[in-house]
Parts: sequence; structure tokens; C-alpha cells
Amino acid sequence: MTAILQNLRPGLLRLLMVEPEATAKPDQRVFQVAVRVSAAKSGEAFTPREQMDITRLAGGPRRLLERVYPIRLDASGGGGIEVRLTPITGRALLCGAVIEPVDSR
Repeated sequence: MTAILQNLRPGLLRLLMVEPEATAKPDQRVFQVAVRVSAAKSGEAFTPREQMDITRLAGGPRRLLERVYPIRLDASGGGGIEVRLTPITGRALLCGAVIEPVDSR
């Protein structure tokens, strides 16, 4: 699964995940998270961020897990952010993505 978010400024990328299955155990849903921040038509590679096991990292199912990654985009270039989730065990899951601008004062 790849989500593309276009025309963003420097800030933070927040990924939100919740394991919906009440009986889920650690290691049942594991996936790799990779992020690519790119200018328009660039060949930038994806940067692996971490291996995600929502149930283990959140301390159980049905608990919110938030991961925050710093991002930086050229606001004049029409680039974007791509988030790639690669399943290792089970299916990858992303419940939300938030872009938070950084105050540049």
C-alpha cells in the first residue's frame, strides 16, 4: 500500500495505527514502514523508518500507536511524501496520517 500526499511544507509526519482485532497477539501483524520525501519527478529512494508490530508497540490491541517522523519538502517544487507499508506477517494497516507544519520563526 502506498499513500501519496502532495505539495506539503517542512514539518512532521504523524502515522496513526490501531490494531482492530481484540484477540490480536504480537507478531500477527508486522510490516515495514518506509517514507520518501521528493521533489517533482525526482528519483529519491524510500528510506526505511522501522518495522512495525502495532500490538507489541502499543501494548495490546485496540490501543492507539502514533509514530512521528520529521519531514522536509521544497514548498516551491510540487513534490510530495510517499508512505510505503510492506507486509512481513499479516496485512499492513494505517489508520491515519497527519502532516503538522513546523513553525519556522
